Amino acid sequence: MSHEHRSSGEGGELSASVGPVGLATAADRPNCGSDDRVLLQTLDDRGIDVSPVVWSDTSLAWDAYELIVIRSCWDYHRRPDAFRSWIDLLASLGVDLWNPPATVRWNLEKTYLRELASDGVRAVPTAVIEQDSSRQLETVLRDNGWTEAVLKPAIAGTAYLTSRVSLESATRDQPQLNEIITHSDALVQPFIPEIKTAGEWSLIFIGGQFSHSIIKYVSDDFRVQSEFGGTVILKPAPKRFIDEASRIIDDIRHDTHYARVDGVVVDGEFTLMELELIEPELFFRQCPSATEHFADLVIDALER
Repeated sequence: MSHEHRSSGEGGELSASVGPVGLATAADRPNCGSDDRVLLQTLDDRGIDVSPVVWSDTSLAWDAYELIVIRSCWDYHRRPDAFRSWIDLLASLGVDLWNPPATVRWNLEKTYLRELASDGVRAVPTAVIEQDSSRQLETVLRDNGWTEAVLKPAIAGTAYLTSRVSLESATRDQPQLNEIITHSDALVQPFIPEIKTAGEWSLIFIGGQFSHSIIKYVSDDFRVQSEFGGTVILKPAPKRFIDEASRIIDDIRHDTHYARVDGVVVDGEFTLMELELIEPELFFRQCPSATEHFADLVIDALER
């Protein structure tokens, strides 16, 4: 693969287009999600040859791309083996992937939360029920002393197969666990009531540096996603939250070009809910100026 690289002009504009760059998306969002269309427009305005590409499209010549940025691939959790194979293919072709393959592989299963907790990160406690296990949900809840909890697959996105369960309803909730463990490990985490009263923070990092933060509030549901009535507000995070999120990013021993650190405040302390390093919404609609920093990183990478 060979493309002529040209220097940036004044104001970071390119004297001629560089690329091509693909923003990887899902088949049901061939033009990317609405958040990433803001990024797409900024990259195009800056002279980058950029277009959406469906990650599962086997007809694409992936080695024709200078850079692939994983963005709206919000169906990968339904086809994790195919997604892993695609990551492996790009790595074998030498295609630059953001985030890098090793980072993506590590972040695919939310069992990373236990690893981070063992490294001293204040994270929501996580019990893992292995695929095809015979463990009962009631036993897991009793063993951990949880009366209310959240059940989800280890590989999940957009609240896929995520439900609120309880010790009282564990027998009725068991079929949900049984469904999950037919195809993946399952996670059980204590329900954090603060998510309903104080909301969930998302701190966004670009190029390893804190960019902006938003807070998500639930409606009548316990899930913060907009599909379940959640709302999003751009809001400056307290410095101590930013410092804690920065420490997490610095300590994971994986390279990131972008990251989203999701957490809730428990007893005044930022508590990690998820570390999103694959395809997180970065809330560019709420903070469009952040796309300029992202574009700077892309241009720097293409001009190396």
